[in-house]
Amino acid sequence: MLLSWYDRERDLESPAGVSECHEGCATKGSWDYALNRGARLAVDFDSGRYTFCFL
Repeated sequence: MLLSWYDRERDLESPAGVSECHEGCATKGSWDYALNRGARLAVDFDSGRYTFCFL
């Protein structure tokens, strides 16, 4: 199951707004969201252009 994703070029993420409280942090909100919900697999395309986190 897809938990979260991030599109660096368009600066879009899902769930929307999860990075609002992570401004200035090294960890993106979409990563933190997925890790705190049990993510087991992260797929990173083109050096972070797109990132998908799965359960």
